[in-house]
Amino acid sequence: MATSTAQTRAVLAGGVGRDGVDDAFGALGYRLVNVIPMGPGRPSQLVFARNPEDYVHVVDDRQLGLTYLAVQGSRPEAMKQELAQELSFDTAETAQALLERATADTPPTVEARVRALAVLVLLRPAAAELTDHVLAALQHDDPRMRAAGLAAAAYAPRDELRAVVARVCEVDPVPSLREVAARVMAGVFGGVS
Repeated sequence: MATSTAQTRAVLAGGVGRDGVDDAFGALGYRLVNVIPMGPGRPSQLVFARNPEDYVHVVDDRQLGLTYLAVQGSRPEAMKQELAQELSFDTAETAQALLERATADTPPTVEARVRALAVLVLLRPAAAELTDHVLAALQHDDPRMRAAGLAAAAYAPRDELRAVVARVCEVDPVPSLREVAARVMAGVFGGVS
């Protein structure tokens, strides 16, 4: 009888580095079983396992600008909770709250909002409120937010984003963002319409 494999994700907090990851996995009895180098369209990954059924990919996603865990096995939520005893994670709730404060008298920094959008895309890609945050990012004055919006649109595409991504592709003042938007349009939305 085959064992069912499920998956969950966890985003490492910004201050967690490679040494912290290695120490945490070692303390929990995991061993490094594979190193997957970065390639076209593929982030670099470290793969840790304790047994043949349960493993964790540590994904260094440069497009989103963060590192996350893809926890797979027969009990991924329990594995994630165990890892949380050794590692610090960002949460979707915290990211959502931070993005909602963007219009406050003292809004969070652009860097914090970029990270919060990436966390929300990874942990709640189907959330209805994500659309509003991505639209706001794509129309933001700061090119870092527009870049984050394009990454989010690629990870969690929605029809409501097509026209705004096409506009970035056509008229954004930053040539590199127009190029990224063109790739998103071609790869996600089937071209500029």
